[in-house]
Amino acid sequence: MLEVKRRPVRGGGRTAWFVRGPRRRKGLPVVLSIVKALNATVAFGLELATLVAVGYWPFTWQQSTAIRVFAGLGLAAVMASVWGTFGSPGSSLSGVGRIVFEVCWFGVGIAAVYVMRRQRLALVFAVVFVVNAVLARVWHQID
Repeated sequence: MLEVKRRPVRGGGRTAWFVRGPRRRKGLPVVLSIVKALNATVAFGLELATLVAVGYWPFTWQQSTAIRVFAGLGLAAVMASVWGTFGSPGSSLSGVGRIVFEVCWFGVGIAAVYVMRRQRLALVFAVVFVVNAVLARVWHQID
C-alpha cells in the first residue's frame, strides 16, 4: 500500500510530496518518480522509433515494390530479434557491453533516419538517445 504525504524538505522551510511504499525505507519525491517513469517511457519510444526507421528506410528506395516490402519487413524483423536477444531486460549484456550494443543499435536507427534525408530529425533522435541513456545509467534503470 502506498502512502502519499507532504513533508518538510531538508535545508529550508519548503515542503514536498513523498511516496512511501512497502519496499522503500525512505520516501521518494513524487516528481522524481514521475520523471523516472517518463524516462523509461522515452526509452521504449526510442526502441520503437528505431524499428520504424529501419523498417521504413527500404520503402524510400527506387526498387520494385516487392523488394521494398521484403527488405522493410526483413530488416525490421532482424532488428527486433537482435534487440530481443541482446537488448531486452533479461539479456546477458551488462556494463560496457550493453552500452556499446545500445550505441550501435540506436546508431543504426539514427543512420536510417539520416539517410532518408531527415538530418534534423536524426539529430533530435541522437540527442534524445544520449540524454535518455545518461539518465538511465545515473538512475540505475538499466544494468
